Amino acid sequence: MAELAEPKRARGRPRKTEDERDDGNRRQALISAAAQLFHRKGYDATSTREIAALVGMQPGSPFYHFGNKQDL
Repeated sequence: MAELAEPKRARGRPRKTEDERDDGNRRQALISAAAQLFHRKGYDATSTREIAALVGMQPGSPFYHFGNKQDL
C-alpha cells in the first residue's frame, strides 16, 4: 500500500503577511533616528551603522530602505 506523499515545502523564508509587514514603520524609524543623530553629531560624523544600531537593525539593513546615506 503506497503512502501519500507530503506536499513539498516552499524554499526560503516564509513570506510575511500584510499584518507582519512594517516597511513603512521601519523606514520612518530610520528617518527619525538619522535626524536625531544628524542634529546631535552632524551629518558627516554620523555613520549608517550608528543609525541602524539606534533602530535595532543590522548594519546593512538601512540599505534595503534607502540607496545610501544621502538618500536617507
